[in-house]
Amino acid sequence: MPADVSFDFAGGIGPWRVYQVHYLGEALVDPQPLDGASWDGANGLPAGSLRVGDACQDTAVGVRAEVAGNRIGWLGGTLSFDILCRTRDEATYYSACIFGGGLSLYVPEAQPTLDTWLHREYALAPGAWHVGSIGGPVASPAQVEQVLADFRGVFINTEWKTGPDDTNLDNVALRGPSCTSPACRADLDHDGTVGGADLGLLLGAWGACTTGNCLADLNGDGTIDGADLGALLGVWGPVG
Repeated sequence: MPADVSFDFAGGIGPWRVYQVHYLGEALVDPQPLDGASWDGANGLPAGSLRVGDACQDTAVGVRAEVAGNRIGWLGGTLSFDILCRTRDEATYYSACIFGGGLSLYVPEAQPTLDTWLHREYALAPGAWHVGSIGGPVASPAQVEQVLADFRGVFINTEWKTGPDDTNLDNVALRGPSCTSPACRADLDHDGTVGGADLGLLLGAWGACTTGNCLADLNGDGTIDGADLGALLGVWGPVG
């Protein structure tokens, strides 16, 4: 399982940079960093955070190389951060984007309360993420796995208004799942219950383990087969 990664901006912004990531979604091929982010020593949880204004069209901040690689062990974990926004309008925007495996996944979010620190936390699992844009289809388990298996970056939206913006970011963390019991591993759709949906995912992944279906290989032998079916049926019911 990959180690957790966190950024607290206690003494600077580190590897974080500005990126242009369109709020309605756009294919990310090789996004390049821009200037515009600065360190704010007076604000944060605790003091010390990244601050950015309207640095480009559809301003976001992100990190790439420091999180890149096979991060499949984060599946079922979380992306979390604290954000303070000083401007907004009434449009619908994305909150965060994860990028890898040729896909970009976006999670939409309601307009933020202004001038107060807000905590955001999103499961690195099917359910919240949309493929290609905030209006795209909900990502399947295989698509979330595809992104994490070839992870290329995470981006946080800092532009919540058409026009001038002023946003702070703090305490970004990417973590693996806190539960690693057999029941948690068999909960393939991460809905808190091992049931028919998980059985369907396992049967749909039947055969050799390849990128997109390896989480169904519950015993880790490289093949999804009767042994994995037995392991799933053995923990049927709520994940406790």
